[in-house]
Amino acid sequence: MANIRVRACVAVIQEGKILLVPHYHINGEWTRWYIPGGGVEFGERLQDAATREFFEETGLHVHIDNLLDVSEGI
Repeated sequence: MANIRVRACVAVIQEGKILLVPHYHINGEWTRWYIPGGGVEFGERLQDAATREFFEETGLHVHIDNLLDVSEGI
């Protein structure tokens, strides 16, 4: 059976600019820029996962009032 991965991301848009974080390959080489986010842990709410991942990737605290978009595709 295939593994299904669920991600939660936080889009911060201020003054027409979008906050992006660098993504590094497992070997440490930079690959590209991403919106902060990451995997949802089993039993974790999307808002909680997004908040946790945002802090892990930026060191900043964020409060999420509601979800902007949910996209599904398997």
